[in-house]
Amino acid sequence: MATHPSDSSVQQAAEKEILAFASEKLGVQLEARFVDVEPQIRLQVDGFNENAKVLCEACAHIGKLKPAQERKIEGDILKMLFIEKRLPGLWKKYLLFADAAAAAKYLGAHSWLAKCCREFSIEIMVATMCDDTRAKVLAAQKRQHMGNTQA
Repeated sequence: MATHPSDSSVQQAAEKEILAFASEKLGVQLEARFVDVEPQIRLQVDGFNENAKVLCEACAHIGKLKPAQERKIEGDILKMLFIEKRLPGLWKKYLLFADAAAAAKYLGAHSWLAKCCREFSIEIMVATMCDDTRAKVLAAQKRQHMGNTQA
C-alpha cells in the first residue's frame, strides 16, 4: 500500500527518538501523556514526567521551519505554560528539536520567541538522531513537499 504524501508516521517515530535522547540527557523517563488541567480540559504533551516535573514538546523537522510549523511551536510554548500554571509546583519545560536549523529561531539573540523562551524558562535542546532516522525524515519531508505541490 502506498504511503500518503502527508503521512507523518516517520516524524512521529523520530519524535520518539528525540524523546529518548532527552530522557537520557535529563536522566528522567519521558513519555507522551494526556494531562488533565481542568475537568473539561485535557492536553497532550510529547514528553512528560510527573515526579521530576518535566514537560517537553518535540519537533522532528530538519531545516528551517515553515510559518505553519513555527505557529505549532508557538502553540506548544503556550500549552506548556498553561499546564505549568494549572499543575502544582514549578515545571522544567523543554522544546526538543531534531535539527539546529529548526531550533535557530528559539535560540537566537534577537528573536522575540527566543526571548520568550528564556523569560519563561523554556530550554531548547537539539537532539542527535541516528543517520537512518535523519535520512527517513528528510525523505518524508521531500515527499510531503511534493505532495503539497500537487494539490
